[in-house]
Amino acid sequence: MAVIERVGHHALSSEWLDRVQAQAGLPLFARRQWLLSWAEAFPEWEPWTLALVDGPEVRAVAPLARRRVRWGFEVAPIGANALHESPVAACDEDALVTLGVGIGAALRELGRPWRLSLQLSKVSTLATVLAAEVPISATYPGGRRPIFRFRGDDPSPKQLLGRNTYNALAKARNRIRKEGHRLEVSWEPISEALPELVTVHRDRDLELRGATLDAAESRFYHQVIDGHAGYWRLLTVRIDGSLAAYALCLKDCDALHVWDNRLAPGWQRYSAGLICNAELVLRAARASAVGVVDWGCGEQRYKMSLSNEVIDAQVLMAWSSPWLRAALACRTITRHQLRPTSGSNARTTRVPARDSPEPSPRRDRRDRSLV
Repeated sequence: MAVIERVGHHALSSEWLDRVQAQAGLPLFARRQWLLSWAEAFPEWEPWTLALVDGPEVRAVAPLARRRVRWGFEVAPIGANALHESPVAACDEDALVTLGVGIGAALRELGRPWRLSLQLSKVSTLATVLAAEVPISATYPGGRRPIFRFRGDDPSPKQLLGRNTYNALAKARNRIRKEGHRLEVSWEPISEALPELVTVHRDRDLELRGATLDAAESRFYHQVIDGHAGYWRLLTVRIDGSLAAYALCLKDCDALHVWDNRLAPGWQRYSAGLICNAELVLRAARASAVGVVDWGCGEQRYKMSLSNEVIDAQVLMAWSSPWLRAALACRTITRHQLRPTSGSNARTTRVPARDSPEPSPRRDRRDRSLV
C-alpha cells in the first residue's frame, strides 16, 4: 500500500472518490459532485487529493486543496467552510491511520511554510494521527450542528415544537389572519422559484451585513443547485403571494439538510421565518422517508429551539513550525487593532484576518438568522 497524490482536475476523479466515499457513508455535501462545484467556483485553490491505494483499490482519500499565499501554503479540505466536516473517507480504521501518516509526510514535502485547517468529528482517529505527525498542532471546538431526530413515535405538534414555539407559531398565524392577509406554506419546485430565492437571499444578506454573495460564492451556489437536481426540497412561506421565507433542503437518504434559509425583509412582523422553520419540522415528522432534520453548523436560537440533539466537532490546526504560528498570530492581533480613533476622519475599519491561526468554526456563512 502507498499514499499517492493527484492535483488539479485529476484530484477529483470518480475512480478515486466515488466508491470509497459511498462505502464510508459520506453525505452528499461531502461527495465528489459537491467538491467539484466548489473547486470550479474557487479556482485560486488547487485541488490536492491524497489517497491510500492498494494495487487498483483505493482504501482511503483526503480531498484537500492548497492555496499559495505570501508566506507559503494554506491547506484546507476541498469545500472549506461549505462543509460540515472534512470529506475524508476510509474503508477502515487502519486505512485512515496510514492515510494520516501519508498526509503528514506530504505536508512536510511541500517545501514552503504551510498551515493546515480541518474540521473533523469530535472523536477522530485522523486528528490523533496528524497531531503526532506534524511539527505543531492544536485542536479547538468546532461548529456545533443542531439536528432534530425523529424517534418513531407520533407526538402532537405541541410536543414536537415545544410549548413556546408552538404558541409563537399560533400567534403568528393569527396575526396574519386578523390583518386580512393570505398565508400559503407549501413545497415548491426549485426551478420555478429560484429567481425569487436569489432575490430574497441577496436582500436579506444586505439587510443583515451590508453585503451579499460575491461572484465566486454566487457561482458555487448555482453550481451546487444544478449539480444536485432531484435532491432538493424547497419549502416556501408566501403571504399574499409574495415569498416571505423559505428553506432550501438537500434530501440525502433519511436526512433533510437545511442548506439555505432566509426571511425576506419586510415580513418580520409576521414571523415568516418562524412559520417556515416550524412547518419544516412538522412536515418532516409526517414524512416516513425523513428521520432527521439537520440545521447545519451554528447555534442560532431558532436552530436550538427546534432540535433535540447537537453534534459536536473539532477543528484541527497545524503549522509547519512554531515560528509560523507565532507570526500569523501577531499579524492577526495587529489587524484586529486597526480601529478608527474617536473623532478621527480615518476610514480604517476592523477586518477579520483571513490568515488567522485561530479558527472561527461557529461562523455560519450559509445561514443567517430567520427570526
